[in-house]
Amino acid sequence: MITEALKDIKEAEDRAERLKYDAKLKAKEIIKNSQVMAMEEYKKIIEEANKEAKTIIDKCIKDAEMQVRPLRDTAEKNIKEIKMVSEGEIGTAVNVVIERIVNFNGNC
Repeated sequence: MITEALKDIKEAEDRAERLKYDAKLKAKEIIKNSQVMAMEEYKKIIEEANKEAKTIIDKCIKDAEMQVRPLRDTAEKNIKEIKMVSEGEIGTAVNVVIERIVNFNGNC
């Protein structure tokens, strides 16, 4: 009877050890799966953030281009007008500027 009780206790201890071992394996598996899921979620969040950032940057660039367009058009128009000025008009303008500078300084 005592032998049988000791045998039952030994079997119970063995089962407990197997359960403990299985529980540790299961815990490691759960932790590993959790880490994989966390990494996948992290990558997903980063990817979404990058997409949103790109959308915002693209919108800002488009808005900036729309704001600059009138200035660029005006500048291009002014450049064309300046290029159309004849050399005679440029010479006259240079002489007027020189005359004003000289007269302003009182050198003549």
